[in-house]
Amino acid sequence: MNVLAFLLPVSVLFAIQMAYYLFFFTRLPKYGKTRQQAPNDRTDNLPPVSVIIVADDLYEKLEKNLPLVLQQDYPQFEVIVVYDQSSYETDVLLSQTRLQYSNLYHTFVPDQRKQLSHRKLGVTMGIKASHHDWLVFTTPSCSPASNQWLRQMARNFTNDTGVVLGSAQYSNSSRFWHRYIQFDLFFHQLCLLGLAAIHRPYSAIGSNMAYHKRLFMSNGGFSHQLNIERGEDNVLVNEIATPDNTRIEISPSSLVNIDTPKYTTTWHNEKIYRAQSNHRLRGAGRLWLFCEVASRLLFLCLVIAGIIMGVLLHHNSLMVFSASLLLAHWVMQAVVLKINSKVLNAHVNILLIPLWNVLMPMVDLYYDIKGRHVR
Repeated sequence: MNVLAFLLPVSVLFAIQMAYYLFFFTRLPKYGKTRQQAPNDRTDNLPPVSVIIVADDLYEKLEKNLPLVLQQDYPQFEVIVVYDQSSYETDVLLSQTRLQYSNLYHTFVPDQRKQLSHRKLGVTMGIKASHHDWLVFTTPSCSPASNQWLRQMARNFTNDTGVVLGSAQYSNSSRFWHRYIQFDLFFHQLCLLGLAAIHRPYSAIGSNMAYHKRLFMSNGGFSHQLNIERGEDNVLVNEIATPDNTRIEISPSSLVNIDTPKYTTTWHNEKIYRAQSNHRLRGAGRLWLFCEVASRLLFLCLVIAGIIMGVLLHHNSLMVFSASLLLAHWVMQAVVLKINSKVLNAHVNILLIPLWNVLMPMVDLYYDIKGRHVR
C-alpha cells in the first residue's frame, strides 16, 4: 500500500479544516470581545423602533413572550403583531394587553389571502402599519434575554448601517432530538454570523434581526420571491445586505431565546420551507459553507478508512497517524465550538459533536432534496 498517496490528501483536508476552525469560526468571539471593549456607537438619541411579530395562531407563545418584548427599556418603540383573523383567543389577548401597553398595535391577515404566502403578507402588513423607519423582527416563540435587547440592537443603527443581524438559540433541553436541533441552529447561525463578521453577509434567521424600511421598499419588498412560501428573512437579507451596510450584534443582553418546539412536525416544516428558499440565495457564501462541510466529511471518511486499513493490514504507523488526526480534529472542534457556544448562549455537548458531524450533513441533504420538490 502506498501510504504517501493516503497521507497527502488527508493532510490537506486536515489543513483546510484547521483554517476554517482556527480562523473563520473564531471570528465571532474576537468580534464580541472587540465590541465589549469599544464604547457603544449610540447610547443616546436612539431612533424610534417598530418591532414586528407575525403570529401563526401561537396564542400560548404570545401570552408568555409578548410582555417581555413590551417591557423593553427603550425610549420610543412600538410593537406590531400580525395574526390570523380566525384566531379569536389571540384577538382577545392582544386587546386586553393593549389596555396595559399603549405602544402595542395589532392587525390580522385576511382569510381571503388565497395563495399568497401567509408570512410574507404578514410582514408586509406589519411594515406598512409601522410608524418608524427602523424595523426589528422576532417571532411569538422568542423571548429577549434581557430588557436591554432593543438598546443593544439599536446601538448599531447608524447612517451607514441598513441591516443588523442578532442571535437566537433554542432553550436548553436534555431530549436527544432537542439537543440535535439546538446544535443545528447554533452551527448554522455560527456560519451566517461568521460570514457577516468577515463582511460577506449571506443570509439570516429572522428570529432576531433588524433592517431599515427604505431597504425593504427600494428592494420592491418580496416581489422577487413570490413563487416560494418563505424567504421573508433569509432571501430578503441575501438581497439587501452588503459588506458595507451590515452589522452583527451578539452581546449577551441582545440575544433571544426560542422556545423548543413540542412537535417534530413544526421543525420539519420549518426545515423544508428554509431549504426551499435557500435555493434562491446568491453569493460566495454558498460555496464557502459547502467547502467546509465537504472537506469535513471527506476528512472523516479518510481517517476512519485509514484506521480500518491500519488494523487490517497491521500497519501501526498508518493506524496511529489516522487516529491522531481524528482526535486532534475533535479536540479542535470541541474547543472552538464550546467558546462560540458561550458567546451565542447555546448549549453544546462536545461528546456528541462526532455524531453531529455525520448526522447534520445527511439531514441537511435530505431537506435540500425535499425542498426542491415543494410546491
